[in-house]
Amino acid sequence: LQSNDTYVSSEPSKNLSEKLQDKNSKRVKAFDQERKEWNQDLLQNNTEIQKLRTHALQ
Repeated sequence: LQSNDTYVSSEPSKNLSEKLQDKNSKRVKAFDQERKEWNQDLLQNNTEIQKLRTHALQ
């Protein structure tokens, strides 16, 4: 009986595992998008700094 109960309860845990993987995947995608935005901001800031330095040297 107990082994059968264990088998029956393994199905919800599979669904839970899939849900957790989906949740993790969404978080990773969101973080990657945020990181791309940081990289764009950093590039823009570096460009502005370079312009200021070039202007200061003139």
